[in-house]
Amino acid sequence: MQTLLTDIELDIKELKYLIDTIERDPQSLLKDVARRSIRQMHAHLDALAQQLDAQIPVTSEEPAVQHAFSMQPAELVEPTVSGEVVVPVIPIVESGPTVILADRIKTVGSLRKAMSLNDTFRFARELFGGDSDKMNETLLHLEGCSSADEAIRYVSFAVDDQCDEETLADFTELIRKFYN
Repeated sequence: MQTLLTDIELDIKELKYLIDTIERDPQSLLKDVARRSIRQMHAHLDALAQQLDAQIPVTSEEPAVQHAFSMQPAELVEPTVSGEVVVPVIPIVESGPTVILADRIKTVGSLRKAMSLNDTFRFARELFGGDSDKMNETLLHLEGCSSADEAIRYVSFAVDDQCDEETLADFTELIRKFYN
């Protein structure tokens, strides 16, 4: 199931890139590739749904409901008090380290592909005044910079003056992770 989820995630990233390219050049021949990618994603989603259906057994809940509301009188149980206090033990489940998107940037190879869809919209809206073309040009320039310091200096000139400090800090953090 995880492989299907990974395939779906890759399909979404591919489709996102294709749509960006098609929006820049409406006469692009990539529309057929985008349609094929959508069909492939649909097939992966169907396969995932089939696996989910195969793993979840269908059980009837009627017998449980009938037993819960039987018409027989219940026995009254008197609570007993003892000197011992029983403390329930709750197991602590430790999961593996969470993977932060910024830690995976190097494997992706570009800042644009490393950003989530939400971050892409947030950065375009709050740092570039809603101009996604300006953001894309900036990202292309940033990938060509030789160091993180050079890239951050460029960002200070490229973004709007009244941008959100927290968003700018998140954006520069992504840049630093990309160059480290």
